[in-house]
Amino acid sequence: MNKKTIFWRIALATITALVIAVTVIRNTGPKVGFVHRVSMIPHFDKLGHFFLMGLISMCAVVAFTSSSKPASLKRSLGIMSAVMALSLIEEFTQLAFPSRTFSYLDVTASVAGIFTLGMIGHLISRQISAPA
Repeated sequence: MNKKTIFWRIALATITALVIAVTVIRNTGPKVGFVHRVSMIPHFDKLGHFFLMGLISMCAVVAFTSSSKPASLKRSLGIMSAVMALSLIEEFTQLAFPSRTFSYLDVTASVAGIFTLGMIGHLISRQISAPA
């Protein structure tokens, strides 16, 4: 494993931990400082879904496809699909929490971010694995 792969795996772990922390804070109900203030910005929730899930997808694609050979689109799409499945599970769990609301727009924003930034991750991965 090279330094670039390690960087992308650390980035993936960090962003995923951030998303989990925000999800737990939001699901437990209390209005916590920064998270509450940010959630009051109009449409920020949709942007958050797009960029946070998209960044997870991008980091996952680069972290798990940048090897010595060029990344295949099939492998990248598989990774994006796995991220999408986890995102859908997370969104549907909101149905179990009275303080949360399920939204098809959140799902749409997440899926758009996953595939948009995931494709950028695919291009980055191909650059990393390209012969010098």
